[in-house]
Amino acid sequence: MLMGEAGAGKTTLLYSLCGFQDFATIPTIGLNAEDITLRDGSGWKFTLWDLGGGCGKQRPLFKHYLTADRFCVFLHDIGQDNCAEESIAAFQGVLEDCSSGGCRHIWVVFNKQDLIRSEDERLAKLGTMAGKYRDLAAPFADKVQVRILLLPGFDAAKHIRIDDMLSEIRKALQQEAKLGAVGHGKVAREASAEASPSEEDLRIAVEMAVAGQREQPSDAFWENFLGGTLTSWDHASHLRAGLGVILEGYLKPRGLFAWTDDFIGHLDRLREDRPDLFRNTAHRTMTMFWLHRIHGALKGYMASTIAAHSSQKTFHLPQLDEFPPILRADCRLMDKNLWRQFYSQGLMFSPRAKNEWCLPDLAMLPDTITAPSTSVVHTAGSLSGSNTTGLAGADLRLPRFAFTVVKKTLSSGSRRGRIVKRALEVLQKATMRQRAAAATGMSPSPPPPPYSETQAYFWIQYVHACLTVPKRDGLPPLQKELPDYGSLRNLSFSVFQAMFSLRGDEWRKFYTAQLWEGVGSRPQMLLPDRRQLPNVFPVPDSQSLDRAKSMLVQEVYQATGSLEDGVAPTLEKMTEEELAFFADLVVDEAEQLPEDEGAAALTGLNGDDSDKTRTDQIGGQYQTIARAELLLFIFRGLTNADISTHAALSDVSIRITGLLQSGWHRCSGVTQAFFWVRMVLGALLQRREDMARVAFGEFVRQHPELALDGLQWTYYSPEVWESVEAKDTYVMPDRQALASTSI
Repeated sequence: MLMGEAGAGKTTLLYSLCGFQDFATIPTIGLNAEDITLRDGSGWKFTLWDLGGGCGKQRPLFKHYLTADRFCVFLHDIGQDNCAEESIAAFQGVLEDCSSGGCRHIWVVFNKQDLIRSEDERLAKLGTMAGKYRDLAAPFADKVQVRILLLPGFDAAKHIRIDDMLSEIRKALQQEAKLGAVGHGKVAREASAEASPSEEDLRIAVEMAVAGQREQPSDAFWENFLGGTLTSWDHASHLRAGLGVILEGYLKPRGLFAWTDDFIGHLDRLREDRPDLFRNTAHRTMTMFWLHRIHGALKGYMASTIAAHSSQKTFHLPQLDEFPPILRADCRLMDKNLWRQFYSQGLMFSPRAKNEWCLPDLAMLPDTITAPSTSVVHTAGSLSGSNTTGLAGADLRLPRFAFTVVKKTLSSGSRRGRIVKRALEVLQKATMRQRAAAATGMSPSPPPPPYSETQAYFWIQYVHACLTVPKRDGLPPLQKELPDYGSLRNLSFSVFQAMFSLRGDEWRKFYTAQLWEGVGSRPQMLLPDRRQLPNVFPVPDSQSLDRAKSMLVQEVYQATGSLEDGVAPTLEKMTEEELAFFADLVVDEAEQLPEDEGAAALTGLNGDDSDKTRTDQIGGQYQTIARAELLLFIFRGLTNADISTHAALSDVSIRITGLLQSGWHRCSGVTQAFFWVRMVLGALLQRREDMARVAFGEFVRQHPELALDGLQWTYYSPEVWESVEAKDTYVMPDRQALASTSI
């Protein structure tokens, strides 16, 4: 059912979907009906009824059309301010009719967006109207599901994003049908043109592939693949080469997106050298799909080998010559049409899927993309699981904190003195808090040793000397590129500990216990009394590097986040002082920003339309904004605006999200921008009584998790976070649900 006020564009939308061009419409008397076949290749058909909106005598009859086997698209003309209240009133009636008639689905679409020239004004109107529609729909939530499709730029007359509207509706109905959420009618799609092969057929295909691959040993295959001298290129060769790319990426470490870039880069080069053999052009979604499935088989094989050799203390990374057992671990890899179980043909062969990563529209990928978790995020006071104990019970709390500080210093290029000074202040305060909590019984953990400037600074110097190794065999210094084990940005403390055989008692080589533990070493840095700490340490021996390699493989195997961001500690494994350190750096960076940073873009968030500077005019210089600028921008926007009602809250949130998309941070799309708005808003609403009075520095220090790199991986898998769908619309978290933000 196409519904809405007179002149909203219902008839125009109907005939635009039919493919008509340059047609004129007249006010609808009665109704218009047309059968529409989706142009996305899914084969879905809709019968759309355009119900006239201008005749008051017709409206009492609408409820007879809004039955359980129907869905409703409510069109709102956002270009006409004088019709807004009438449209809202009409929507109220549609909600009541749907509730009584059994119609369970309403999509609200804002038409004629091209009539609003200013991007800021368009964002403001979309936010305001979306909030009003959500408020109206809230009382009917148990009977009617209302979805608001913002679809930026939507215009029925110009055919802009009209197919996207039906595709979004199809995906929602299809997903609900798969989950059993649709209680009336039957939602179906056409069966795949090619039937899936049987298990027996797949096992035979695997053995045939293995036999064929035996003719070329793994080393020769990989050399020929890199050199462009392969003589055949079939499906099994694709899989074998994909496994080789993944195994190389394991020790960088790099993740699915980087593996895809590497694989496509190889194919582009091979296509130039051998166009007769490598004919197909690059397809990003297809490539990522197959690499994802190969990695799944690799992890399954690794899990089986770990179980079979549980007594071993090392983590084995398979080699390319183990391709046969890896292939046998998942025979489905030999099904060339395996992607059809997850993607419709229309989506997979769309231009966007060819050039960007698209999420499946038929079924979720296994292993990586999972249902949201209901567990809550740990607070700084309840963090656990961090590795703070060395051999024989030696305390690794200070070495770990020093590693975090040095890694931040070397990887950021910031002035070391300023960061170290901040770090020592943070560590001292955290130590005092933890000792006080233990003394008063507020913490079950044993108290840490008293703060010592000598001990803290020694470990910072020690770790820095480890990470500043000299060149060897032409390799660059460790702080620029670790030999075989990726960049410093990707280095974790566990790998560092294994690489340098860190025990936690290395100080004994340089200090006597009397000086190290003495009261005089606490308020100031005292020089060693045994021997001087060197500026650099030798490169670790091969045995230590092998231990580090084993640890790195284990971390990549167990990783949940994007490896492009490094194997960083998760929120649950961060220590209190590490979180406080990151928060303090963000506050320090924010204090260096101009007082009016972002003020022009935020003008009008509280209803003042007098000075709405276009974001694209002011946003260019902020393309490399750091976390401090992102958080400060959102913080100022929320604390300076009226968010006393749900409508106002939705309005402000959507507008700030729009500004972030327009260049105010490297937020790639709606989901990333809205995620950070929700995180800041959720923290602010915990203290709504004095929200307007809280200072930014105090706010960040009370919620240090906001400063943590990789916070998004607690809630999103990289596959969802970086998808096309997450860029275009808001996609719900697939790992852990965000906390509610109600007024």
